[in-house]
Amino acid sequence: MIKSEIRRRLETNREWSIYALADLDDGMFEHCDWWTGAGDSLALVFRALDIRPIFVIGDAPQTRALLTAVNEPTGYLNLQPHQLEAAEGLYAYRGRHKMNRMIMRDLAPRVGDVEVIDSTHRHEVELLYATGDGGGIAFAPFQLETGLFRGIRRGGELVAVAGVHVVSRQESVAGVGNVFTHPGHRGRGYAQVVTSAVVATLLETGITTIGLNVEHDNAAAIRAYERIGFRTSSYYFEGVANRSASESENPARLVRHQGIGGREDCARVVDAGFLVGCHGRNEIPEPGKTNRGSVLPGPPSSTWPGLSQVGGP
Repeated sequence: MIKSEIRRRLETNREWSIYALADLDDGMFEHCDWWTGAGDSLALVFRALDIRPIFVIGDAPQTRALLTAVNEPTGYLNLQPHQLEAAEGLYAYRGRHKMNRMIMRDLAPRVGDVEVIDSTHRHEVELLYATGDGGGIAFAPFQLETGLFRGIRRGGELVAVAGVHVVSRQESVAGVGNVFTHPGHRGRGYAQVVTSAVVATLLETGITTIGLNVEHDNAAAIRAYERIGFRTSSYYFEGVANRSASESENPARLVRHQGIGGREDCARVVDAGFLVGCHGRNEIPEPGKTNRGSVLPGPPSSTWPGLSQVGGP
């Protein structure tokens, strides 16, 4: 019942909710708290991380009410432009990044020689990310187990890679990410080739909503993704944010509910009438860096929402 109502609300803004929809999968759902407010408004806090992502759907008054109820001391706050003012006095960003949410509309693939990258290539992938600033900031080794990473080699060396942060076949959503090209091999379209291959595989498996996140001022990356069929769907802001001391109290009464598959999901009824259930994700944002993405179930310690695509097209 809780999960079906959360899904209904997320579907009112599916493209903004890609990562949250993926959290409805078993193995993920039990790690998050969900607040439902007036109308179709909703907030999510991912609780398996040191810095907990906060995601909100709703207009400005609804957003303010939900953020008041959430009462997280520090979080990785994701807000759309119309929600920014609602957070004033409740949360203050340490550093705020403007992002483009891009959605695949019509794949125009850039074709090239690619190979499947999996867990046996972990060391090579980590070495590649280490060659440039920002490489793999949202990468967790268990993401390779999705089977959805693709790479390019030159002279036997892995020089470009792309994969996913999150994929849910149940909800038919995926977040593409971990795109990176070796600094010595940029300007050759490799990022477009590997990203095209990842998207093509997702489409073949029946995923209908495929998104990625890019820094708003990364014009080169935006153009590169547009060439293969992505279009900007919306803009949003993200970053580590601290709760205002004056707004740090919000009493709650805990209630237990039986969850999916015999698990117990927790629900919290707040004095404002909000309902929260439990659920989760497997990534940890790095302070001061843009970091959005989540993945299939794995060790609860990697990164969530907001990854800026880095490494150049």
